[in-house]
Amino acid sequence: MAPRHRKPARFSPRARRTLVGVVMAAVLASVTGVALGSVIEGVKDCDRHVTLHMSAAADIAPVLGKHAKQWSHTADPVDGACVTVDVTAQDSASVAMALARKYSAAFDIGKAKTTDVRVPDVWVPESMTWLARLGGDLGGHLNPHVGSVAESVLGLAVTKKTDGAGESTMLQNAKVDPSDPRADAGALALLLESNENKTAQVKYKPGSATVMSKAAYDLYMAKHPGSKLEFVNTNPSLPPFEYPFITQAKMDKTLDDAGDAFLSSMLSDEFTNSLGKYGFTKAGPYPQKVDPKAVSKVLDAWDASSPPTS
Repeated sequence: MAPRHRKPARFSPRARRTLVGVVMAAVLASVTGVALGSVIEGVKDCDRHVTLHMSAAADIAPVLGKHAKQWSHTADPVDGACVTVDVTAQDSASVAMALARKYSAAFDIGKAKTTDVRVPDVWVPESMTWLARLGGDLGGHLNPHVGSVAESVLGLAVTKKTDGAGESTMLQNAKVDPSDPRADAGALALLLESNENKTAQVKYKPGSATVMSKAAYDLYMAKHPGSKLEFVNTNPSLPPFEYPFITQAKMDKTLDDAGDAFLSSMLSDEFTNSLGKYGFTKAGPYPQKVDPKAVSKVLDAWDASSPPTS
């Protein structure tokens, strides 16, 4: 009698689901714990998403933007919200004018051209003099208590062996372009130093050396590698740019807390160790306050001279 052949047994739907589950478990077990852990850790438990808008001076915007992108991806939720920090490079004169217009404050930038910009949640200009020119807190609309993001040495950008500063950094021997200090924080820093120090009495000559931060110089040279400009320190030295972290005084609580969290993240070694390649150094805990009256005095004198040249 010929042997009988049985048909292969068929799995029930439930059995098939069980088998698939076993196979998937085996596959996942082959994935390293580090990779699987990374996927799990990358998922944030957020009940909403918010964006913290930041305007920053052009020289510091690149390093802030890079840090903000990483922080936005890895930071814990703030007040239950996932926070994205959006950094935009904006010239400080335009942001200052936008703030003044929003809060109906008088602000003079001479004949400088500005662009219409959105008033940011956080503003990182290059110098505390901008805050001083807005009265210190813009009538209570800006937080007068600010942190400092970074520092950059302020010096002169000169053409080699010209402008009287190629070999000598003595300010009294230098010829400097008369940039309008109402729109140029570097020119204002030089004007303030000249007002306080007789050995800092420069000669003004159109087309000569430009007051510039080391960070701004490095950024310029990266974009213009063939330029013959060089950066020189000055004697006496000019106060460095301190890049204050300025927030609006009456922000939404979550945005306010997000700003504090982001500022705290810039105390990390990861951030401060990255500053050198951008022309910055680690900032002190608090930027040096500037007297609004002292700033107004030198600007009034400058305006009356329209401007001094020699």
